[in-house]
Amino acid sequence: MMEFMTPPEAEVIGSLKTANPTGNFCFIEIPTVDVQRAITFYRKVFGWAINPVFNGVQGHADNVKSMYCFNQGNILGCFSELSDPNDMMTMGISPGTTKIPITFGVTVDDVDETSQKVVECGGKVHRQKFAIPPGKFGDSARYIDTEGNMIAVWTPPAM
Repeated sequence: MMEFMTPPEAEVIGSLKTANPTGNFCFIEIPTVDVQRAITFYRKVFGWAINPVFNGVQGHADNVKSMYCFNQGNILGCFSELSDPNDMMTMGISPGTTKIPITFGVTVDDVDETSQKVVECGGKVHRQKFAIPPGKFGDSARYIDTEGNMIAVWTPPAM
């Protein structure tokens, strides 16, 4: 058990380790300058419960003020609250004009409906819905969340 964790926190980590064998995605860190705004965005757009596992833990770097950790399904995640907004690595709104950061993907039922929710919740569409490759692997889209992070969504093809 990690020393900074209480037994319930260690239990969450242990269950995530069991559910996520080697090689599977298991963790995401979402940088933010406004934790509450980011939590609201992910709750409203994707329906994430974001029940905090442990909050306000010391950041892992000088520019991370604190970390607000949660689990969503088999993924452990955290919103890392940055001390300085200038430390954010954000995406430009035009595809092809900026470097591409690590992007995480979320499965959704309807890409068009999700695009509408993203805009309503303060995010931006980076790349409209597109087929991967046409008709074979479903549809995807790319968004910029309220903190400037890239998000991908995916809907599997109709069977």
